[in-house]
Amino acid sequence: WSENNLEFGRVAVNLCAMQVNSDRFFERTSEILDATGLAPTQLELEFTETVLMQASDQTKLAIRRLSDLGIKFAIDDFGTGFSSLSYLKNFHADKIKIDREFVRDVNLDPNDAEIVKATIALGIALGLDTLAEGVENSQQLEFLVNHGCKQAQGFYLGRPMSASEVTEILRKLH
Repeated sequence: WSENNLEFGRVAVNLCAMQVNSDRFFERTSEILDATGLAPTQLELEFTETVLMQASDQTKLAIRRLSDLGIKFAIDDFGTGFSSLSYLKNFHADKIKIDREFVRDVNLDPNDAEIVKATIALGIALGLDTLAEGVENSQQLEFLVNHGCKQAQGFYLGRPMSASEVTEILRKLH
């Protein structure tokens, strides 16, 4: 898409604990960027709170170094792990992704509604992007928008697509 001057934002990649805690996390990520030609500013790495709990000092340093290159970081499935606000303080994160477990019943369960509202407010207060996962109907989307969530993903907004389908959409946007 870059070679065809089609702006696409960032590529988000989910990482597991073994990848993030590898001694070569920084080097391997840099090698992949070089091999693919992807600009660091076009990459977003996602990992869960559980991965953060297992992070070594070397991993923390690698995250800071990659962030300095322009890579963005997201905490995926926020609120489902052993949530600790210290992870938001001690790790560089640009985005928190509210888990679909809370979004699913946001209009039916007052507890889910309060958790989602609090997470959005926390993201706003800390200057983080907040994305809601698993949006499957207009009522969920309306709730999220009304409470300041600016990003969402889910079947209501679009199904998974092939690269060629995305290319066609990007061409129409340009």
